[in-house]
Amino acid sequence: MKIGIDPGHGGRDPGAIGLYGLQEKPVTLAIANIIADLLKAKGINIYQTRTQDTTEDLLTRSTCINHMKCDLAISIHCNASENRSADYIATYIQATGGEAEKLAAKVQEQLVKATGWLDGGVKVANLHMTRETKMPAILVECGFISNPKQEALLGTVEMQKKIAVAIVQGLLDYIGKEVNIMTVDEALVILKEKGIISAVEYWKMAAQCVKYLDNLLISFANYAKRED
Repeated sequence: MKIGIDPGHGGRDPGAIGLYGLQEKPVTLAIANIIADLLKAKGINIYQTRTQDTTEDLLTRSTCINHMKCDLAISIHCNASENRSADYIATYIQATGGEAEKLAAKVQEQLVKATGWLDGGVKVANLHMTRETKMPAILVECGFISNPKQEALLGTVEMQKKIAVAIVQGLLDYIGKEVNIMTVDEALVILKEKGIISAVEYWKMAAQCVKYLDNLLISFANYAKRED
């Protein structure tokens, strides 16, 4: 199983920009990076169209995902509207009746539960990343960056992680893999038991301050468990 992850926009293309200046491109990349770490910790292979703030055109993205023979593809975006009160979260597919719709339904369910935002449902739209990929593909619009309240939340690591975990949970539910995403507290217990760390409270505080450190600790803990 290989999952293609596409963080929308990047480089010269900032994507949508919120009222207070938050750009779409770092939000989608942050969410995608967390998704990648979580999936790798579950032993699932991933391919990511960008891992840094680089410019990648749509054709390159879809071509690379196809070339890498991914089994599923997930494109990450933030919505925008002239109506700044728009505040739902939605998942897009190319057409109904296929595996993409089943995947989208699982992911959408988890997204609504995790964010508490209005359920925009599974929507059909003619989008490049769902049209030109050769495997079941979905495009997640992670709320509205044009809505000041959602913009403020989307800029936080906490919300980025909530969205990423929800997407992973929906994906694992779809493929029938056990949904058991380790928390940082559980990871620290394992690492202490293995003698890898000692000062648990220090690492817990550090994980709250250092971006992605919690994901790194979880990855180490999963690796330590596999070594048993």
